[in-house]
Amino acid sequence: MRNRPVPFQLDPARGSAQRACDWLWGGLVENLVQIVGTALAVFPVTAVLLLLSLTGSTFAHHGFVSWFDMTRSTTVKGTVTSFDWTNPHAYIYLDVKNEKGAIEKWSAELGALAMLTRAGWRRDTLKPGDQITAIGNPAKDGKPVMHLDKIVFANGQELSSAL
Repeated sequence: MRNRPVPFQLDPARGSAQRACDWLWGGLVENLVQIVGTALAVFPVTAVLLLLSLTGSTFAHHGFVSWFDMTRSTTVKGTVTSFDWTNPHAYIYLDVKNEKGAIEKWSAELGALAMLTRAGWRRDTLKPGDQITAIGNPAKDGKPVMHLDKIVFANGQELSSAL
């Protein structure tokens, strides 16, 4: 057992059990002060690092404004080649004829599956071969990608990607 410095004077008139209790209590208080002081020093650093790590992933995941031009809208008409009903976002893949008649592979990013379900979407809403018109915000870099606002089926029925 190591000798521990005592932060106060023990009273020799007290019994040995009482002196031992005083010594333990004094040591506990001293240790508690050290632990609390360390925790108070570490907590702000930990909190800042945690917040920084969360904000980076939030902006990366919800960065629609950085990827898509939210001030413009584009409309493409094409044939569905695939509909991915996956977390965290659903995707529609389309074959679209451009003005020269060549096929362009387009993709449309939708919102979260829970939101789509509330708006009336289901896993089987679209099938390969379906003819649709997709309306949404185009990619800023000019790639054939959009953030989908709504689709219009060949029969004229519309389905929004948001409530």
